Amino acid sequence: MELYEVGAQNQGNTAKLHILEELWKIKSKKLKVLDIGCAGPLPLQFWEPIFNNGMKFEFHGVDVAKVDEAERIAKEKKWDVKLYTLSAYELDKVFTEPSFDVVVSTQVLEHVTDRKKFVEQLASVTKKGGVVYLSMDSGHAEHNHHNHGAFEDPIGFIKCIGKDILVHFAGMHRYYDTPVKEGEIEPVFRDYGFEIEEKRFYNVHPLKRISSDYKGELKPLMMRNWKMYEDLLNENKEFLDANKHYFLALYYKLKKL
Repeated sequence: MELYEVGAQNQGNTAKLHILEELWKIKSKKLKVLDIGCAGPLPLQFWEPIFNNGMKFEFHGVDVAKVDEAERIAKEKKWDVKLYTLSAYELDKVFTEPSFDVVVSTQVLEHVTDRKKFVEQLASVTKKGGVVYLSMDSGHAEHNHHNHGAFEDPIGFIKCIGKDILVHFAGMHRYYDTPVKEGEIEPVFRDYGFEIEEKRFYNVHPLKRISSDYKGELKPLMMRNWKMYEDLLNENKEFLDANKHYFLALYYKLKKL
């Protein structure tokens, strides 16, 4: 299947693959879709299997940087997209009413300093009954750099300290990087009129690290089996409640009430 031949090769993240699977089911529908964070770090790469296989979406994408590169790629590949250099805090300046059927944002929330403002803007652009797909670094994971000390993960620890300095002293908020805990973000979703339709934990450590580095021809098969394994784990709530620390990513499917 093209979804795995391309999507799995491009992604080392099973939370993103789950979102791709959801989008694959509806790609032939004429829906208005917004991607928040469409350009970085690899512009529009997430969408390649969707764009190349009969997509009928009216696609809009926003990011704070690299949008010109995303536009160049879209033009080369003849993808019909509308892209904007725009902060997630200012969506309502361009999209003045809740008009999107589907909103996607992958690995963005951990880089957002004002999460309430982000979700408020998310609500402002999502139509009633619309669906939002989110993936983010999990604050429950004991293997995230933020949960390690200098002796356990010296390189990761130094990187985190460097990012904190850039954010707090240089005002460079694009380097903000704080994983998200379900207890922190779920009340915010509800406050702004979202119902949580699905929540999953993905990216078991150390498979996530291995998949990011592995570039062999068997990667699509590896990713497909790895995701199947994690989907089975997600069926067992008792296991998840006791073992959230194994998973590096959180996934949410939200519905706008």
